[in-house]
Amino acid sequence: MQFEYIDTERLRLRLLTQEIYRHVFLHWNLEQQEAFFGQQGASLEVERLRGLAGMETYRSTIRYFHLINKADGRTIGSCGYHNWYPGHRRAEIGYALTATELRGSGLMGEAVSRVLEYGFKEMNLHRVEAMTAADNEASLRILRQNGFRHEGVLREHWNVNGVMDDSHLFSLLASEWKARGQGELRTSERTSG
Repeated sequence: MQFEYIDTERLRLRLLTQEIYRHVFLHWNLEQQEAFFGQQGASLEVERLRGLAGMETYRSTIRYFHLINKADGRTIGSCGYHNWYPGHRRAEIGYALTATELRGSGLMGEAVSRVLEYGFKEMNLHRVEAMTAADNEASLRILRQNGFRHEGVLREHWNVNGVMDDSHLFSLLASEWKARGQGELRTSERTSG
C-alpha cells in the first residue's frame, strides 16, 4: 500500500484516503488497526465507521492526516480538513492530539501550520474555518499563532454531555496566510512510500 507523507521538524504527517481506510479495516488485524490509528475501543470504532460510510458526504469531503511522532514512530493524533467544499474553495480544519502526555509540546501547532500550507497550496483553498469552545485555551492559542481571526459566536451550536454550548468561529484567508510570509510548498519534504 502506498502512503503520501509530508514532514515537519518533529512529525511525519500521513495522508489518509478512502482506499487506505478500506485496506486497513479489511486486511489488518485489530492490533495492527489500533497501532495504525493510535486509538482503541470507541475511538477506533469511529474510524471504522468513517471508513465504511466513506470519507465523502453530501457536497463535502474529508482530507485528514495522521500525526506520527518521529521520535518514536507512534501515531499521536490527527489533523486535517472536513466540510471541504472544493467549488467554494473552503474547508474547516480540525485537530486532535490523542497522546495526552504530549499536550503543551507545540507538536499540534507544528502540524496545523503544515496542514494549512498543504490546504492553501495543494487543495487551492481560499478560506479555512475553525470552530472551538471558548474555554479551549490550547486550541485558541494554536489558531492565534497561525493568524486566524475571530469572526463570531455560534450560540448553543453543539451538544457537550447533554448541555448546548457555544462555538467560536475563526477563519484564515489565503491572502492573510501569504501576507504572513508563508513560502511555497516544500516539495522536497513530501514523500510517498
